[in-house]
Amino acid sequence: MINYSLKCSLVAACIAVVFGYNISIVNSTIPYIILYFGLCDEKGSFLSQSNCEAGQYAILWMSVLYFASALIFCYVAKYTVSKSRVNSLSVATIPYIIGGVICYFSKTFSIFCFGRFICGAGLGLASASATYISEISPSDKRGSYTSLFALCIPFGQTISFILGSHLLSMENLQLHNKDYFINYYKFLYLLLSIFGVILFLSVKHFCLYETPSFLILNNRIDEAKEVLNKIYSGKDDAIRELINLTSTASDKETCNSKLTFLDLFSRRYFIVLVVCMTLSIGVSASGIGVFAQKATSLMQSATNISAEYVKYLVILMGVVSTTSTYIGGQFTEKYGRRNLTIVGTMSIFASLVILAIFNIYPEILPPLATSIISLIAMYIFLISFAISIGPVQWVYLPEAFPSEIRAIGMSFCTMLSWVTTLIYVSLSCIISDLSIYLLSACACLLIVLLSYLFMKETKGCTKSPYEESEIYESVC
Repeated sequence: MINYSLKCSLVAACIAVVFGYNISIVNSTIPYIILYFGLCDEKGSFLSQSNCEAGQYAILWMSVLYFASALIFCYVAKYTVSKSRVNSLSVATIPYIIGGVICYFSKTFSIFCFGRFICGAGLGLASASATYISEISPSDKRGSYTSLFALCIPFGQTISFILGSHLLSMENLQLHNKDYFINYYKFLYLLLSIFGVILFLSVKHFCLYETPSFLILNNRIDEAKEVLNKIYSGKDDAIRELINLTSTASDKETCNSKLTFLDLFSRRYFIVLVVCMTLSIGVSASGIGVFAQKATSLMQSATNISAEYVKYLVILMGVVSTTSTYIGGQFTEKYGRRNLTIVGTMSIFASLVILAIFNIYPEILPPLATSIISLIAMYIFLISFAISIGPVQWVYLPEAFPSEIRAIGMSFCTMLSWVTTLIYVSLSCIISDLSIYLLSACACLLIVLLSYLFMKETKGCTKSPYEESEIYESVC
């Protein structure tokens, strides 16, 4: 029988499935969006009507609105998480329910963009899930359980790649089947609403109690004891965890409600903030957001494989990424967060350098060899990311921030992550693939350097290791 902690963690992690699906569904549907809303003035074939500079520019602004919404609602997440960990999960599903319906029924591109803006809010609110899982998990399994969130993101992306592969390329679209595929592409966005409703009901049914950390911070000790007894199979383990959490929170109950974003920059939180900022910005600066949005075009550009076959490579990419993330979740517990971050990011750096070299010197090897090596480098990039900083980001942040500043810290770092993604997605439509590879490689070097110098291991810790620092002194 599944214990209470794992059951709640699985439900909360499913928010990440919709998260991943939401990000990547655009990858398959861009030509249909341009065609349906008539964003290209050109006449003729469906290909010419779905591929023009004006259409691509409109899609760029839609993406900017989408990620801007994620950024704005990261700030909202700070308040929802601080008020209630459980209710913050329910709130995180609402944008998908509303946004998916708007996208499905939209008759103009402006309304569709508004629907995507609403869907983007779900990304900003999703950090509530990682925080909840981290706090509802037993200390010895926290890394494994929290990595479920990271695991479900590529799983959601894989679902979108598989469902999107049913859409015909514009070269093969015919007048007699146009309406069917237009309705199918719209249904892919309606699925967001269906997933959202299922998740909302699941949260209400399974996630019945607040987390122990939240209850103790709000001086609800008896309730915390009851929840800990559900989380731990042994009574002694539950009591030990209660003592640890109570001692950690004893001087923070009154402090908790007074803290703001400005307190993150105080001397007390300086080191943990630098480390978590580096990780959050670095993960997005690695280029993974651009890859999720433009997987098909990037892979086609690097390998010169036709679009008809690339879509199957993209599906394989999603499967490999999901499998690698599962392995990464196990590695976070076995090898630790810090070691995995350093080694994995060095591997990402190497793959990006290889892609950059073949972008500069495409004729250095025969075309077939160049395509194969570039394809291998892309998969090394994805596997390395999925095994290391992909899951580590969601595991490490809620563990690293002290409990009284956790909601604010998670919200702030998620905001930085989406700012970086917003910049990268915008730049990807302006600068070359080579520039993206080089910028991402520099970001990886920064992660390695700062992680080696400042990052502390959180594996198996009941409280943040940064609380034990000499500079960690009371500001209450």
